[in-house]
Amino acid sequence: MTPKWYPDGIEVKALCLVEHEGRWLMQEFFHPETQERYVRFLGGAVDKGEYAEEAIIREFREEIGATLVGVELVTVREHVFPYRDDTRHQIIFVFKGRIAEPELLAQEEFLIEEFGHRWRAFWVAKTDLAAGLIPMRPAILPFAEWLGSE
Repeated sequence: MTPKWYPDGIEVKALCLVEHEGRWLMQEFFHPETQERYVRFLGGAVDKGEYAEEAIIREFREEIGATLVGVELVTVREHVFPYRDDTRHQIIFVFKGRIAEPELLAQEEFLIEEFGHRWRAFWVAKTDLAAGLIPMRPAILPFAEWLGSE
């Protein structure tokens, strides 16, 4: 299956900041051309007819079996970037929320299978992210602002 790019070339995404004990839950990716390793918040595409908040709740349930609670909108950003021989345009809803299941908060790593790939999600210390040890994407998000907050 291919990613859910919309016919007009605009993809709507929902991501969520989940923090626990000074760490953020992040998903690992590799740039398809440079193989650069980076992380981003968990989430995914908003399906047609679905509100972004519904999408983020669904994505957490599908990807790691978590019940997302206390969901609040943080920001909405646009991201336009070159991708191979094309231009991608994303509208990104960023939420914050909490995972309801204590056993999932204690789990160090999650394996996510999607679109024929295996992805890894794991907890990353905010201090490591602030030090730039792992690049975060997309760069249009105000990471520095969020890293300073609990």
